[in-house]
Amino acid sequence: MSEYSEGICGDGVAILKDGTMMTPDEIVADLRRIQQLEEENTRLEKAWSVMHKRCFEYEVTLGLRKENDK
Repeated sequence: MSEYSEGICGDGVAILKDGTMMTPDEIVADLRRIQQLEEENTRLEKAWSVMHKRCFEYEVTLGLRKENDK
């Protein structure tokens, strides 16, 4: 995992990724990628929740669990 930090460059601030100064385009690209990963994580969490619920319901149907076992 990359480490982000800030530094001083001339009269302004620089964003560093693993100690290397990033361009504005690189910063925006990384922010977009982080957003995509967060959205994918949310989607996968929802899918896992649905799958878990269906497995539980199937186990109840087979008599392996009772409805109140949750």
